[in-house]
Amino acid sequence: LLSELALKELKADINLFKKLNGKDALNTIMNDESLDLVIMDLNLPLMTGVEVLKEVRKKYSMKKLPIVIFTSSDSAADIKSIYASNAN
Repeated sequence: LLSELALKELKADINLFKKLNGKDALNTIMNDESLDLVIMDLNLPLMTGVEVLKEVRKKYSMKKLPIVIFTSSDSAADIKSIYASNAN
C-alpha cells in the first residue's frame, strides 16, 4: 500500500496493477509484455515473492524487467534469498 501511495503522489502516467497473491502476480507478469517494473512483497499468499521471482527470471533478465521486493523481515536468510534470486 505504501508503494501504491508513493506512485500516486508522482502524478505520472502509470498503470498500476495490484495482485493479492503470488499466483495472480506471476500470471500477470508472465503474460503482460507492457510491464516496466514489478514491486512485490516477499510474503505473498499462495506463492512467495521469491518463488514468483525465480519463475519470472526464467523469462526476463534483471535488465529487461526490474523487480523490487519489499519485506518487513530482518532475517539475513530472507534478504540473501531475495538477492540470490536476482531481485534488483
